[in-house]
Amino acid sequence: LRGEISNARHLTDKTFIQKKFNETNGTLTGEERKQVLAQLMQAVRDDPRFEHYPTPSHVIDGLIDFVNLEKGQYVLEPSAGEGYIADAIRARFGKTVQIKCVEFDRDLALVLRLKGYDVYHGKFEDYARFHAKTGKKRFDAVVMNPPFSGGLDRAHVTLAYADMLKAGGRLAAITSANSIDGGEAEAYEFKDFIEQNGDYRL
Repeated sequence: LRGEISNARHLTDKTFIQKKFNETNGTLTGEERKQVLAQLMQAVRDDPRFEHYPTPSHVIDGLIDFVNLEKGQYVLEPSAGEGYIADAIRARFGKTVQIKCVEFDRDLALVLRLKGYDVYHGKFEDYARFHAKTGKKRFDAVVMNPPFSGGLDRAHVTLAYADMLKAGGRLAAITSANSIDGGEAEAYEFKDFIEQNGDYRL
């Protein structure tokens, strides 16, 4: 975390953090971790360049209920943001399930690491290629709220289902209504894909 904290564009009190790293030989105490996390999360939310769309808790509960997680399972949250979905899974299951987060934004990836999650910092497409290349096991469940712009919700759901989910696994995702109900060919194809492999609600 040392290098990530020093490079975080939203973190204003880096001197304090670097001093603490030196004093603790690179390890933050629980209280120091909380201080850095709170400061970073607030700064990210206050940044006008950052689109902050946290998933509502009642929606998260529905997603988690749908994938029917069990103890010992391996779950993926792509485009994890601040980790609201991962937080809800951990609150319900503790450490009995293993959570993998993927996040492109550097500071949000740091937020997730400060929360104690296993994080891949980069694009979801890159993680999927890395995951396939290294032969890592597929996930029992994928729970996701992907970005909507440019059809990325369709692309990420399709990629997660095809390349990341094990046979018999379950995927729950939030997408834009237009991704399914739009008039373009991609919407019709995505709607057919979902109807062949599951269900959707508008």
